[in-house]
Amino acid sequence: MGNWSYDSHNAMGENRLVQISDAKPIVYGDSTDEIKIAYLPKHAVILDVLVYVETGFNGSGTDLVKVGVTGTLEKYLANTTCASSTTMITASQAGSPLVPAAPLTEDSWIVAVYTDQNSNATAGKLLVAIVWAMYWEEPVL
Repeated sequence: MGNWSYDSHNAMGENRLVQISDAKPIVYGDSTDEIKIAYLPKHAVILDVLVYVETGFNGSGTDLVKVGVTGTLEKYLANTTCASSTTMITASQAGSPLVPAAPLTEDSWIVAVYTDQNSNATAGKLLVAIVWAMYWEEPVL
């Protein structure tokens, strides 16, 4: 179903579907930029973060990716190396298991940031997707 939109809010909430956002690419030139991955609604719960390193980043220092929200960039995936090609990283495998995280308190962009320690990478590409579902304190009938 891709990213959440206002048109599908009721269907997703009522059916309690697990969603996977569209995968968004991050390339070596995006270093330190917040890349918007998915715009999720209030009450959404992040279940996992999926990162596929298509092409390893080749900076001479440490190449890292993190996923969160503006102001808390490591909320869902703490700094994790992304130097090896064809590697799948999930929050649960990277030592940041989501238990699950608390529901969002407002509509929010989930963002990813790639950091090139020495700002000299000439190659690298990864894809980031978010696994999420709606949370309701009351049963939805």
